[in-house]
Parts: sequence; C-alpha cells; structure tokens
Amino acid sequence: MLRKLFQDAGLLQADRYSSHSLRRGFATWANANQWDLKMLMEYVGWKDVRSAMRYIDAADPFAQHRIEAALAPPPATLPSAPPPERRPTVPPKPVPETRLTVDLYIERNSKFVRGKSKARRWIEQFCLSQYQMRVFEQRRPRYEIVMPFTAGPELEKAIEVLLADMHENADLCNCFIEVTLHDPLTDTHWS
Repeated sequence: MLRKLFQDAGLLQADRYSSHSLRRGFATWANANQWDLKMLMEYVGWKDVRSAMRYIDAADPFAQHRIEAALAPPPATLPSAPPPERRPTVPPKPVPETRLTVDLYIERNSKFVRGKSKARRWIEQFCLSQYQMRVFEQRRPRYEIVMPFTAGPELEKAIEVLLADMHENADLCNCFIEVTLHDPLTDTHWS
C-alpha cells in the first residue's frame, strides 16, 4: 500500500521504499540531529534499546556499545569493611542555588493534534527533572525547580537553555507553550 501511494505521488523508484526503510531513515535522521535515545524510543514506541539500535545507522561503530553500557544498571557492589573511626569534619560549604517557580501553559498547534499530555511529560522528564522538580499544581502545571547557580551569567545561560529545551520538546509534540520562570527572592521573571 505504501509503495502504491508513493507511485501515485510520482516518487521515483517508489518500489525501493518500505515502512522499514522509513522507520530506519527517521531513526538515523533523529540520531544525527542529536535526539536523545530515550526520547526517540518513546516517540517511536520501542521498549528495548537493542531494538532501537538496529534501526540507527551510526557513523561510529562503537556507539551502540556505549549507549547500552550507559543504560545498563550499575554493577552490584560487594559489602565493604566498616569505615574507620571518624574525626570531626568541617561542614561543607553551602552550594549556591536559586529556587524558581515555573508556570507552564501548553496548547495544541491544531485541534487535530493530541500531544498536550506527551508534551508535559517530556518537559517534566527531559527538562525540569534535572533541576529537582517539584510539582505544586497538577491542573495548571506549576513547579518549583532548583538551579545550581546564584544570580549571574551561569544562571542566565542555564535558564536560556532550559527555555529552549522546553520549547523544542513541545514543538516535537506539535504543541506550543507559554512558560514563565520566577525568582521570588529577587522578583525576577524570565519567559
């Protein structure tokens, strides 16, 4: 059926394409465009890394081994000897951080698109969770995150990257977002 549609559309050499070649081509394209493997697996519906890796043509022949090693559970550790007697230690210096509230509004690009819940899940999983995300409100998503920086260029750059990643994930789900980050201590807003 797919080849017939390609022939009807006037595609040259339509008989050379199959659903398998389209899936393989998409997976290879996504990998070349820096899609995270977990995101690709969820998008396509693969549950196993080995299944996903069969579809990705990588220029690096060791890429599959590195990805599988990174996703494998850590090896079991053997019990160690009891720790030596402890001496009083100097308390660690406090880690600089900034607590922000995140207000998120997600809307579909079209009434025919059903990606709002997926967009929210991806934004939570791939963007906000790396900053100790805590959900305040479920109905209209509101979160608290902790950025490991105080005010300054590092914080500004991290927020810029976070906002870009959130918009990119929403776009992949055919949605758009309005997002506002707020620092209640300085009353600073980013959107």
